[in-house]
Order: sequence, then structure tokens, then C-alpha cells
Amino acid sequence: MSIDKQTIETYNNAAGSYDDHVTNSVKSPLHAYYEKPAIHAELNLLDRVVLNVGCGSGRDNEWAHCQQVGSIFGIDASSALVDIAQENFPDDNFVVMDAANLGFRDEVFDVAYSSLTLHYLPDWLAALREARRVLRGRGLFVFSVNHPLETALVKTDDQDGRTARIGRTIVNGSEERIVYGDYLAAESGGLRKIIGTVADKHHVQYYHRTFARMIADINASGFTIRKLVEPVPLAQMKNDNPEYYKQVLAQPKFLVWVLQK
Repeated sequence: MSIDKQTIETYNNAAGSYDDHVTNSVKSPLHAYYEKPAIHAELNLLDRVVLNVGCGSGRDNEWAHCQQVGSIFGIDASSALVDIAQENFPDDNFVVMDAANLGFRDEVFDVAYSSLTLHYLPDWLAALREARRVLRGRGLFVFSVNHPLETALVKTDDQDGRTARIGRTIVNGSEERIVYGDYLAAESGGLRKIIGTVADKHHVQYYHRTFARMIADINASGFTIRKLVEPVPLAQMKNDNPEYYKQVLAQPKFLVWVLQK
């Protein structure tokens, strides 16, 4: 299954503010100092033919060209983001395309990667199989998604601030247990829909899934798990945003899968 139409429309409407958000380290320290460095560390693009699944506004191409990529092709479900990407990098190729139905021949890319995109899909299997199909030889598919401990949190707002927690309270003098958050999502097979925001205010739909659910889909796709990375932030984040640094140094927000065909 593909990304839901409302989420795509949200990205179309918010394309400009999203592009501004991801290019501003003050507004988006997680991109600058946390997720991007983690996924980039797992990629060798030198002279490779590369597919970026969920390329957004294409800003990653600047980094890719600095790595002397052979060629890079970006796809995204949002036509507005693809338009911005093409404006940003007119000599590169970008197209609107569904990650679960790639319009490429078999075995045309050396490397495929995807930054914070797959968690918008209710079903990973089709997208994983498509990524594997278009890779050559023992090519790698590297992708980042929300960490399940982050998406398992229950979030509340009150006069003291915003609280996110997972855990339990055992009430003194009784057997009552108050449970906060839901990691297992047992009633729906380890998958749970979440309504969240992008660029601080625009609503999108994404999914919590357990590690077991992720691994089952990866195994079923035919990929081999080469590495799983739970990132730590760059030290620079401590200087620019010490409070966010303190949070993600202790509590993971994203993870990076490295899969091999």
C-alpha cells in the first residue's frame, strides 16, 4: 500500500515551508546533526548509480555530489516537492513515483536509500521488494525511519508543558497498574496509525511498527540485514541546541537499517 492521499496533499501544500525547515539547522536540528549524518555514514556513493526514495525537495543531492556520485535519481510522492527539487538541481533527475511501484527496469541501481519515508507506508513489503528488484548484484538499501520507542510514547499537554512517556505506575496499596504508551500494538499485529505533524504544524499520517514487524517484512522481502544503527547526535548539536541534544543522546528518535540484496 502507498502513502495516503491526505499526507501527500499535506506535503504538496507545505512544500515550501518543508524545504525551508530542512535547510535550517536551527529549525531542524534532527536533520542537521542527527538523522542525516547517521544515514550518510552508511553510504558510499563514489561513482555509483543511486536511487533516493522519498527525495523531498532534493537537498540531499548537494551532499551526494560532494561524494562524487556517478548519478542520482530522486523520487517522491509529492509533486510539489519534486518541482522544488528539480528547481534546486536542474541537471539531476526527479520524478513523482510510488515507492511501492517503481517505474524502473530490474537491476539498474548500485545503491538505494530513503530518509524518513517508509514509516508513512502502512505496508513495507511492496516497497522493500521493489527496492531489491531495482538493485544490482549485492547492492545496498539504506533507510531511516522513526524509532519504535519514539512512536510507542503517549503524548499529553498540560499547563506545565508537553509530556511523552512509556512505562507504568503501580498504585500504592492496590493491584492497579496505569500503563503509558503502547509498544506492542498487539491488537493490530504490531502496527498502529499515528497522526502527526511535519514542519511543526502540517498534519500527516504515519505508522508505529514493532521491531518484530519490521524484521518480518525485511526477511519476507529477500533482503539480508547487514546493520542496524541507533544514532547518537553530533557534538555540534550540544552547542546549537543543548536541550534537544540531551533528549536524543538518551532517548532514540530514529533508526537506520542497512540491507543487502
